[in-house]
Amino acid sequence: SMAAPAKTASGASAVPQGVSNEELVRWTFGRINAHDIEAIKPLWKNTVEHFPQGTRRGADAIADYFYEAINAMPADFQLEMIALSATGDDVFVRWEMTGTFNGSKFNGIAPTGGVIELGGIDHFVIRDGAIVSNDVQFDQMSFARQLGMLPEDNSLVDKALKSLFNVKTRAAGAIKR
Repeated sequence: SMAAPAKTASGASAVPQGVSNEELVRWTFGRINAHDIEAIKPLWKNTVEHFPQGTRRGADAIADYFYEAINAMPADFQLEMIALSATGDDVFVRWEMTGTFNGSKFNGIAPTGGVIELGGIDHFVIRDGAIVSNDVQFDQMSFARQLGMLPEDNSLVDKALKSLFNVKTRAAGAIKR
């Protein structure tokens, strides 16, 4: 384990220097879980972050994504690291995000008060102690179901929607012929 990070003048944890890419990612997850997004911003100066909802470029845009998530789940937003693998510039993390969606809107969706449990994977590329890119993957249908935007899989409503979709697909096929 690494030594406690230095403190900046503002009291925030400074980005650790001269550590492995794995340690840098572990530190980043620690700052996210402490809701200390400002401390991470130097790592994101030139980062391109590909989220399922869209691409964010640079520290402010990426920080805004995390502020939105934390503000949506203010009491208990957490990203638990389940597994990590690092090879060269590549660091892969399997994670689980949890939180109670009782704060502000997230991705334009009003809070439902429900608990979110969402698994995902990040693929970081890190060079010279900075995050060059991160590709974030998670199951958007599971997320939408947990929010109540989509019906539960195999529920009556889900089966009805699939049936209607199939009717639409057959009708569109008949029109093309």
